[in-house]
Amino acid sequence: MTALTIADIGLDRLDEVRDLWVALHRYHAEIGSRPLVADGAVSWQRRRARYQQWLAGGEAFVLLAQRDGRPVGYVVVHLADGADDTFPLSARHAEIYSLSVAPDSRGQGIGGQLLDAVDARLSALGIRDVAVAAMVENAAALRLYARRGFVAREVVLYRLGSDPEPRDHAD
Repeated sequence: MTALTIADIGLDRLDEVRDLWVALHRYHAEIGSRPLVADGAVSWQRRRARYQQWLAGGEAFVLLAQRDGRPVGYVVVHLADGADDTFPLSARHAEIYSLSVAPDSRGQGIGGQLLDAVDARLSALGIRDVAVAAMVENAAALRLYARRGFVAREVVLYRLGSDPEPRDHAD
């Protein structure tokens, strides 16, 4: 197997991660993370716009993992400035906003290698505080992040307009 390369990419190469995002979006639907934006192309357009805004503003970096010139994984890290009102985060902290590995390359340590590269980059920037979110049904991602020292600090709940009417179950 050819060695994995991980490189920092910019706006000019952003579309190289499109298929990896769409594959992750599809995987989220398969494991039951619903409702999601139904159309993977629409989801990518929205995600790409966010990445583009952050990259243009110097608020993020994107690392692309390739094997034999083929994208097999990527990570987007959003950099934030300012103290948090709830958690004792440093004035500069980060969020791993997206991490995707190609379906045929999962289980080969690519996610871990991407996270190693993220840790190195954040260390060079002097950033120690990092957050990450994962779909509750994505057991593999939750295990990966736990092995990397992430612990649950907060749970985000959604009530979408398309959800059934809320019911009070108290007697």
